[in-house]
Amino acid sequence: MFEVIVSLEAEIDIEESGKWYDKRLAGLSLRFFDEINEYILKIQNNPLSFSARKKGSDVRRCSLKKFPFNIFYLVEKNKITLLAVLHKSQSTRFIKKRLK
Repeated sequence: MFEVIVSLEAEIDIEESGKWYDKRLAGLSLRFFDEINEYILKIQNNPLSFSARKKGSDVRRCSLKKFPFNIFYLVEKNKITLLAVLHKSQSTRFIKKRLK
């Protein structure tokens, strides 16, 4: 099984989004966190089943179903690094910076 490492930036993405959801409806962040965890397990069990962000890229993208978010991650040997958890309307240009 692959080890999953959540980058500090991805943790911040998740926390900030959860806070935003809780401001809209108490407890909604729990459903958001549950879906994030569900998809992290899917990524961990079969990381290559999700497509590359763009052709020739090592960064893969997994789209959530219930919330309009993408999880961006790298697969290296037996390790998965979560780089970002972004709303689908957010720009992904800064992912390159997170790779450094």
